[in-house]
Amino acid sequence: MLIRMEQEHIDHGLRGECSSCPVALVLTDYRFTDVAVSGDGFTYGPKQDFVALPEVVNDWINEFDWHGTGSPISFEIDAVPA
Repeated sequence: MLIRMEQEHIDHGLRGECSSCPVALVLTDYRFTDVAVSGDGFTYGPKQDFVALPEVVNDWINEFDWHGTGSPISFEIDAVPA
């Protein structure tokens, strides 16, 4: 599934917040529920299924968390909303 993060996700995302970071916000917009983003992936849904994120997204998260900066990105994940 292709995920496209927009500037609004970045503007409203919170640094260091696993359920309110830009990645969590964009995943929620794609109808993933109960999202929690970690360093290497995210969990979602009632069963808290784990999905690995591409390395480029992990790098993006680190940059955002440490410096509060980031540009919109697109990435593929191997999951569909529950």
